[in-house]
Amino acid sequence: MPSSGSQARLESVRSHLTSGDVAHEGPFRAADWPSDLPVNYSPLNPVTFLLRSASVYPNKEAIWYPEKQQSFTFAQFARRVSYLAYALKDAGISTGDRVAVLAPNTPTIATVLQAVPAARAIVSPINIRLAKDDVDYILEFSGAKLVVVDHQFAHLVEGTSAKVVVCKGEAGDAFETMLARGREISLKQRGWQGLELEADEHRSISLNWTSGTSGRPKGVLTSLRSTYLAALSNAHETNLRPESSYLWTLPQFHCSGWKFPYACQAAMCRQICIRGVGTYDEIHDMLARNQVTHFCAAPTVCISLVNHPKARRLERPVKAMLAGAAPTASLIKKMEDINILVISSYGLTETLGPVTINYPLPEHDDLDDDLRYTLRARQGQSFLNADEARVVKVVEGGDPDFGPFEEIASDDKEIGEVTIRGNIVMQGYYNNKKATDKAFAGGFFHSGDLASRGPDGVIHIKDRAKDICISGGENISTLAVENALAGHADVLEVAVIAKKDEKWGERPCAIVVLRDPKRWPDHAAFETELKAYAKTKLSGYARPHVVIIVPELPKTSTGKIQKVKLRQEYA
Repeated sequence: MPSSGSQARLESVRSHLTSGDVAHEGPFRAADWPSDLPVNYSPLNPVTFLLRSASVYPNKEAIWYPEKQQSFTFAQFARRVSYLAYALKDAGISTGDRVAVLAPNTPTIATVLQAVPAARAIVSPINIRLAKDDVDYILEFSGAKLVVVDHQFAHLVEGTSAKVVVCKGEAGDAFETMLARGREISLKQRGWQGLELEADEHRSISLNWTSGTSGRPKGVLTSLRSTYLAALSNAHETNLRPESSYLWTLPQFHCSGWKFPYACQAAMCRQICIRGVGTYDEIHDMLARNQVTHFCAAPTVCISLVNHPKARRLERPVKAMLAGAAPTASLIKKMEDINILVISSYGLTETLGPVTINYPLPEHDDLDDDLRYTLRARQGQSFLNADEARVVKVVEGGDPDFGPFEEIASDDKEIGEVTIRGNIVMQGYYNNKKATDKAFAGGFFHSGDLASRGPDGVIHIKDRAKDICISGGENISTLAVENALAGHADVLEVAVIAKKDEKWGERPCAIVVLRDPKRWPDHAAFETELKAYAKTKLSGYARPHVVIIVPELPKTSTGKIQKVKLRQEYA
């Protein structure tokens, strides 16, 4: 049942939904598919999820934006999407054109992610925390014809050749003016019925960008079909339902929000937009007061969440899908202690976000906490709609990049590279055939992530290939060292890198953020303490040789620790 606040907001818009103009716009149905398509086939286009939710639940709250007390029902949101789609076409946007968007988690980006594909164009969300030089590069390299930008980030698109539409989130701004123009056209075209959705499900819907932790970001093209199937998988694997409320802690500009904008429409559930992802006060308030049932985040976001002064056990459970980096067992335990139920998963921009999930097994319930949460921290097995992920190594004498490859032993000891193929994989890197060919060597997408596989088939990420520490011939997983050190009561965050060593080649170096720096004013004393702790958790060769205390770790906008920067400074 909606809260009293939600009910009041819904009552305030009912008159709009029964107005004459709205009635004139017709039902939530796009133009018919081409007549030459078989009767038993409909293209997999994720825009159809929006039309279905608006038809089934027209008066149900779809988007809630607390900062401006804005609420949109499914019917209102679907109409706004159609207005923008018409306006984009009126502005000269045609099939296959790139439309960029730079915005935080507001109704603006939610609208753009639906409207651009409704106009049969390709949506390209850009990281709002990139330097202007990187934004300039992306806009030029992608050939974006139009960019919608939140007013706070308008300086990032100054000088671009693309048409710029600035959104201030208020009546009369350029974005709302564009919507008004689209509404005029919609009234003449009977709403959605005048829009022909893309019928070729293999055409691209989005051009996303890798994190760019080293070098320029790469453009990742994904199809309508793969996005449709990824959205259904997300909704199924997280059990999103019409009564669910999804909180946007994950930036929607990152991999199009792991395709959850479309998953939420498929599930016909409410989305709550918060402008500042790092505002943990607000996140805790949302979790406690807004009947939140789901959110997604990187582990670093959750570390800050569970260690925030407002962290308390929630009255009702909330599901959190974690990806972007491997969570530690101690983090999962701390989250579940406050009634946040963790869904540990794994994926990349190239796999449209999460593509594996750790399925909790009933036989693990009676295990002790340490072992149970260690098993829960693994990355699991493949999603619904995805082929089985495989872990491979190069056959002896083969090419390191192009193989041939063979699967590793399922003994949780041998390490290989995670490879993925199937429905939930990118089409390729935009205008980069060389990188695409390398990534797709042997008929699989090569992730660059190293993992073992247990006898139960579960994948356990060990490291990025570039992050592994090789000491005296031993391969040391920096993630395994981090997982062990994170269990120390005074460690808030830790990153481990390979530091050059004259004798051993490399030795592990731990870079630590203290939970309470005042407890350890003498950093040398804490180094001694942590090394002693490591003796109880790690083999001798895997223990950190050096411990460095820092106030914070460098991260990308999605919470990934930027080890390349740590290596540049400390390795």
